[in-house]
Amino acid sequence: MAGSNGSKTLDPEFGMGETTTSPFAAAEFGPQSALLETEFEYFNESLESPFAESLSVGSDSSLETMAHETVLGEIQSEEFDEALSHLVDEAAARHLMAAGSWSTESEAPALSAGEAEAWLASVGIQSESLIERLAAEFSDRSLDTISFAEITTAGDRLIAEASPNGIATEQFLKSLIKKAGGLVKGAVKLARKGISAVGKLLPIGKVFDALKRLVRPLLKRVLQMALNRLPASVRPIAQKLANKMFGQEAEAFGATSVVLSEITEAFDARLSQALTAQGDEAVNEVISEAEFEVQALAHDTVTDLDAARTRLARRLEQATPNVSPIAEVEQFIPVVLAALPLIRVGISVIGRGKVVKFLANKLAGLIKGHIGPQAAQMIAGPIVDVGLKILTLEAEASGGASMLGTEAIVAALEDTIRSVGELPAEAMADPLRLEAELQEAFVAAAAKHIPRRLLARNLSSVETVQDHGVWVYMPRTTRPLYRYKKFTKVFRVPIAQPVARAIQFPAGDTLEQRLLDAGVRAWPLEAEVHLYESLPGTHLGHLAAFEAEAQPAEAGEAVNEFEELTPEVASMLINEPGLGGRGAVGKGPRRMFRVVAPGLRLRRASRFSVRLDVTSVPPALRIHVRLSERESHLVASALSRRALAQVVMQLRTVLGAAFRTALAARLTRHLAEKGVTNTTPGRPAALAEMLAESMLGVISAKLPASATTLAQAARDAASGLTISFEFQFADRNAVASGDPKAPTMTIRPGWHRD
Repeated sequence: MAGSNGSKTLDPEFGMGETTTSPFAAAEFGPQSALLETEFEYFNESLESPFAESLSVGSDSSLETMAHETVLGEIQSEEFDEALSHLVDEAAARHLMAAGSWSTESEAPALSAGEAEAWLASVGIQSESLIERLAAEFSDRSLDTISFAEITTAGDRLIAEASPNGIATEQFLKSLIKKAGGLVKGAVKLARKGISAVGKLLPIGKVFDALKRLVRPLLKRVLQMALNRLPASVRPIAQKLANKMFGQEAEAFGATSVVLSEITEAFDARLSQALTAQGDEAVNEVISEAEFEVQALAHDTVTDLDAARTRLARRLEQATPNVSPIAEVEQFIPVVLAALPLIRVGISVIGRGKVVKFLANKLAGLIKGHIGPQAAQMIAGPIVDVGLKILTLEAEASGGASMLGTEAIVAALEDTIRSVGELPAEAMADPLRLEAELQEAFVAAAAKHIPRRLLARNLSSVETVQDHGVWVYMPRTTRPLYRYKKFTKVFRVPIAQPVARAIQFPAGDTLEQRLLDAGVRAWPLEAEVHLYESLPGTHLGHLAAFEAEAQPAEAGEAVNEFEELTPEVASMLINEPGLGGRGAVGKGPRRMFRVVAPGLRLRRASRFSVRLDVTSVPPALRIHVRLSERESHLVASALSRRALAQVVMQLRTVLGAAFRTALAARLTRHLAEKGVTNTTPGRPAALAEMLAESMLGVISAKLPASATTLAQAARDAASGLTISFEFQFADRNAVASGDPKAPTMTIRPGWHRD
């Protein structure tokens, strides 16, 4: 009915006389108790774009903006982003593995967090020492006499002289060295333009001092991310940075949720500010702001959710069947909503309390016939039967199975709440639509977590063609700290070469390339496919530690065994498209998979990197294409036979559809980061095609003259080789819509990024 102000209300009689259909077999629930006699008001607010026109730098009228752009162009690095991601994964793996080693649930979170924090503190000490030693090495020289290559060479030597480090730590230290080299390049570039304080060339000690002082706050942010203690948004911080750098109307980074890219972008922004700051006081202000930003940790919503899951599961196990557990569900809902990564616009408009009460009444009614000890055992039995060996559920089978059953109900409730939490305000304002959305979400969630034999026949939301299995909270050894779900069936499948070739990855390669690089020589390959789903707080380091059975120090590398499971990949690989992830990027849980075969270890590798510099004259785009060791051997073999056409064919495969799709995605991000906003929607994809064809054309045209250089690089002891291309554009507008000039080509042994 309509309220006096014309808005919709939840009618107390709404739903009376109707039945809410349960997905459980032979179970329908009749009239519910009166619902809320409160109004859901809907305010039609338009959302503003996170990108402001003033963030665009189409005009070079502002020297300050140009200065920041120039420095950012030299210090931004995909390698640094990757290194920081590996630090997060190793810290997350260390935290969760430590949590499983403590005997009580109460002490595990704090004590395991302390172990991760101590490890990152040691990384900070090493980083500061390295930067100090590097600065001392060049202390008697002016910036304009120091090259980027000299800094990276000296840095690599200093790292080698230090005590041995894990893979993630060493990668981070090397990326810091390159960040230092980028600072020097940026300072020299600004000095040549006569811009800002560096027009007089600062001493190298001051340039590196800012980098050293910003490392600790950065690593604290890494710890926050690994432990899921980042605040829901850094928009005020990002906004402040953007205002300082690009004007009062700018919006920074274009996202409301905290992601790794925001952390690295904020770090680069601070470095740029410090380099162009006028005087020591201004530099100290930059450092102080970075330190203040991480002083107060946000509340750990993921640990709260861990406790809430366990608490609700125990209460449902002890509950009286057919009595709606409204109070228990009502306490659970806000904890789930608090752990959502994005601000719930619909809920904030309608009112959290009203939504919680509505959901609690409905959900409690849907599960009331399937709670209590007997129901818990009935649900747990089939789960244990399916997952006993695969998921090592022996403990549940020998006495703890009832908890596994109630956890399945809790998982269904959690997924339902999360799905409803993603709804727009329009859906929240309409009680009939809200009930329909809730009904659909719960049926889908129940089908994911409850064995098929316990559900009603012909459910529309089942994910699998066959009754394959269900999703279970993992890892079991760290209960109640669950960090992902695993599907209870491991698919044993033959992977044919054409199928492997058709499966493309965001890194720019295919499953075929990875299998061949791993050593596959015969097709089809008999392999296992393991499936995973993320939870709030999931890091790939958690999967690496407990699924790839990697030590924490190896987590940064082992995460490369996991890839996104799309419906297309699920269809081709396991003939179950419904098991592929359906959520948009950054929204909802992610589905991932891992291919396991005896004697093989598949790894994701960054097959190419992109560097766009819009501040140079003319603007330049550099693309580094990296060939694996296997591909290098094939090239060397073909060249030894003078089979140049075969070399072109091999490189055409490297620059094929997977590479072009990945390049288009990378260009989309780089164009946005560099403020090139006057592009058409299809520009990145069209540009990627143009660039790939141009690269292939240059390879073919230059190959006869470059064959000796290519053969030497392919036979070099360094792993793989890199073919680099540099494109130049007439001006900034040409980056947005014009054609680049034919590229120059450079061939080097080993893998390089710049």
